[in-house]
Amino acid sequence: MSSIESVNSEINISLYPVPAKDNFTVEGLPEGNWEAMIFDSYGRIVSNQLISNFKRVDLSYLANGYYTIHMLEFTGISKRFVIQK
Repeated sequence: MSSIESVNSEINISLYPVPAKDNFTVEGLPEGNWEAMIFDSYGRIVSNQLISNFKRVDLSYLANGYYTIHMLEFTGISKRFVIQK
């Protein structure tokens, strides 16, 4: 991952390190049950997993390219990032 663009700024969530090659860590999630959906540039879901603060998210299986990460809390709060691996 070589860049991050936060599309929604109501919540201060961080993804690091940048750049990242095989994984990234999520920090700043409010309390709750969060899900991370990673979409490729064609809009296909390539990963869907439960996440929490300081959890590493594996990217090692992804090809280089642009991906959108949509973080969704089950009560309806969401945050979206665009990344380049």
